[in-house]
Amino acid sequence: MSPGRSHFMEKQYHEDIETGAGVVRVKKLALKDYAEFIRALRSLPGGLADLFKSGKDVQDMSVLFAELPEILANGFPDFINLLAVVTDKDQEFFNKDELDLADAIEIVRVALELNDYEKIVASIKKIMGRRAAENQATAQAKPAEPKQ
Repeated sequence: MSPGRSHFMEKQYHEDIETGAGVVRVKKLALKDYAEFIRALRSLPGGLADLFKSGKDVQDMSVLFAELPEILANGFPDFINLLAVVTDKDQEFFNKDELDLADAIEIVRVALELNDYEKIVASIKKIMGRRAAENQATAQAKPAEPKQ
């Protein structure tokens, strides 16, 4: 360990993945890049947005990966835009014939791990749970309005 370094592991900011079309660097997103990532997620038709609304356990990556073929079928250009956001490659790269579904799944898997997907979803669920409880308490505390 070099002087001045913490004994804790350094945070990983990228991971290189070997694909059929070459090496892809998947990156940990800076806070400012999350806005672009969220826009890319929202632009995906059906699939992912519906999955979040469905109540299924989105922390279970197998549930998420099961939706990928549907997402690809309904919004391929939007999906490759999402891949471009989390990697060092542009959309043109992801249109190459050498890339396959296994490559795309690996890129998504690594992007979710690098960007603490499970931790973020758990935090959002806590926040939403607290808000729902507060809203319910507020609704119960209001006096009933007289009937006319």
